[in-house]
Amino acid sequence: MAKELKSVKILDQKVIEENQIEFEKNREEINKQVYTSVIEERARVKKIICRAKIKKEIESVFHQYLNITAKDLHPNLEVDQLEEGGFYVTSKSKNRITFLVKKLEINKEIMVEWFSKDQWFTRTIVFSSNSKNNVTKIKYMDISKGKRSIAGFMERHVAGVYTKRQQLAFIVSMFQLKIDLGIYPKSKIPAIEKRMERALNYSRELY
Repeated sequence: MAKELKSVKILDQKVIEENQIEFEKNREEINKQVYTSVIEERARVKKIICRAKIKKEIESVFHQYLNITAKDLHPNLEVDQLEEGGFYVTSKSKNRITFLVKKLEINKEIMVEWFSKDQWFTRTIVFSSNSKNNVTKIKYMDISKGKRSIAGFMERHVAGVYTKRQQLAFIVSMFQLKIDLGIYPKSKIPAIEKRMERALNYSRELY
C-alpha cells in the first residue's frame, strides 16, 4: 500500500519544485490576452456551478465529501494524504494527470487545479452551515479557461458535453454522500444506486 500511495502523492522535492514552476508558467500563458474582443476573451472561460443542501452537520458532510473527492481523483488516495499545496497524480483511467490541491480549509473549502490540452481547470467546493449546524450548503464550481474562445460549433458541443458530465457527476456524488452519511433508509439504497448507475451510464454515452 505504501508503494501505491507514493505513486499518487508526489514526494520528490525536485519534482514538486518543477511542478510549481510548470503550473505558474501555464497560468501565465493561459492568462495572456488572445483576442481584442472582450466577448471573445470571456468566451475562453467556462463556468459550471452546482448547489446542494445536506441535512447534516458541516463536519460530517465535509469529511465524507473529502473522502469522495480523494477516491474520485485516485482509488488509492486517502483523506489523510491530502494537504494544501500538495501535488498528486490521477489514476491511469484519468490519464495520470498531475493536479494540485490549491486550497484545503477544513469544513470550509476544497480547491483542486490541473492543466490538460491547453486548458486550465479549477474545481472549488465551498461548504457553509446554518446557525444550528444541522443543514450544510455545498457550492460546487468548475471553471476552465483555454487559449481559444468557445465560439465554433464543435467547441460549443465539446463544452456542452463536458458541462453535462460534470453536472451528472455532481448529482451522483450527492447521492453517494447521502448514502455515506446514512441519510437514506437502507430499504431505499438499492433504488438510489440504480439511479446513480443510470446517470453514470448516460454520462459515459455522451459524445
